[in-house]
Amino acid sequence: MVWALVLAVVILQMAIAFDADNLAMSALLLAGNGLGYAYALRQDLLRRLPISSLMLLGYTFSYFTLPPLGQLLALQPVTHHLIHPVLDEGYALLGLLALIGGHVLYARSAPLRALRNALRKHVYVRTGFFREPRLAQLWLMGLLGIVAVILVRPYAEHAGGLSIGHAVLNGLRPFVYVPYVLLLLPAWSARQRIAKGQLAALLPYSAVLVVLSFIANSRAYLLMGFASLLILYAYLVAGGHLRLPRVRPRNFIALVLLVLLVVGPVTQLAMAMVVVRGLRAELTPLQLVEQTWRVYRAGGVAETYAQQMQPAALQQAGVGEVYFDNLFLNRLANLRFVDNAVVNARQMAGPQRDYFRGIEYGKVLALMPQPLIDGLDLPVDKAAVTKGSSGDFLLYAATGNRYVIGGFRQGSLLVDLEVTFGALWPFALMLLSALVFAFVDAWCLVGTDRQTGTWWVRFNPLVIGMLFSLVFMFTSAATGTESLAGLLGIPMRGWLQIAVLYALAYWGSRVLIGRRST
Repeated sequence: MVWALVLAVVILQMAIAFDADNLAMSALLLAGNGLGYAYALRQDLLRRLPISSLMLLGYTFSYFTLPPLGQLLALQPVTHHLIHPVLDEGYALLGLLALIGGHVLYARSAPLRALRNALRKHVYVRTGFFREPRLAQLWLMGLLGIVAVILVRPYAEHAGGLSIGHAVLNGLRPFVYVPYVLLLLPAWSARQRIAKGQLAALLPYSAVLVVLSFIANSRAYLLMGFASLLILYAYLVAGGHLRLPRVRPRNFIALVLLVLLVVGPVTQLAMAMVVVRGLRAELTPLQLVEQTWRVYRAGGVAETYAQQMQPAALQQAGVGEVYFDNLFLNRLANLRFVDNAVVNARQMAGPQRDYFRGIEYGKVLALMPQPLIDGLDLPVDKAAVTKGSSGDFLLYAATGNRYVIGGFRQGSLLVDLEVTFGALWPFALMLLSALVFAFVDAWCLVGTDRQTGTWWVRFNPLVIGMLFSLVFMFTSAATGTESLAGLLGIPMRGWLQIAVLYALAYWGSRVLIGRRST
């Protein structure tokens, strides 16, 4: 069904621009959709290996389904804004084959399965990772996340972004999404229902997150929580744990009208955040909220936003970040980042590639705490390799313009791996992804009830809020990873960090609320 829909969309967009590049790219899109969904969209696989299978589906959707769908909505061909469209999609298809190979390796590897099970049993179960929190604990965890979001920027300016305190605050930020798990009980709780007052409290909580988005000048704090819930809901339906509700035509029409009513103001608010983004360093959090609201209320936000974005769309090859003309869709677009990286990588000779390879290895070593780096006398300057993104360093290696470092432009995981490992990059991605899959699948419990034979799944509430980031981890856009260090973040420290932070939040909140609270 999914592949048939994509086939129809690809054929329709080909009518917009029927040329050799469009034809070749469309063939690659169809191949990617066919391979990705045929492998990962299987109920038995989704039930056995939940998060890792969703990561494959996220990659497939982002690289192969969204491009033709998003461009067709704007009546543009899939090659729109791309300089090397066929080469870009070729990278994406090789990446998909490597990820599928990594998933097969993980699923069939006894050592990797043993690693996953050992993490579940000896780390996560023992630290309370899968204990069902009380409702009051969920709200306290959400409050903890709000405090972390408010403090992370001023703390970084005061103490420096490389401090342990800054890393802790960054790790606590995803807790802002935890209260939303109240909307999906079957994913984390054995409860049958929750008091309506608890659900009603999500409305003012969402309003707080809107203000929080203004303070952090980020559209993610409200949208990512709901996106994670939608992903999880789709997973529970695909896995057979939930059934799609019967929706009356009247209710469906009301829902569509509500979405149409909300999407305009939300889009305007998102544009207002972008318009005032350049003032973040000059304004206090309260002033940033006031300025964002003032720009929104003044009107003409779309015109102001268009004036700011127009230069970005016309930038020279290798730096432009526009693929979809739509604001929200463009946040999920990966092909433009691949295209930029391809343009820059093609300009690099041997010495430039060696330099970039050294930066990538340095970023991996920089994942370690500074005391450990000093104790082992590792050859890395943590401050130097982390003062820019991999996209910055790739652009610098290609152009020699040192001023681009610090812009934190998004790079491409696929091209970065190719520059780092050469022709063996798909093999490297396969091995590294297999390791990542083993770690992330340890973050949920699955099984079958011995009496009824019913399949069940239990997610940690924090993981539910992080699901959007996990599903699109292998992409570059939104919250995806762009580098070798990003790929190794979970195996090197993320697996332990999430256990420690959740244990502190869970047991700390349990002490605060006392034993009698529900």
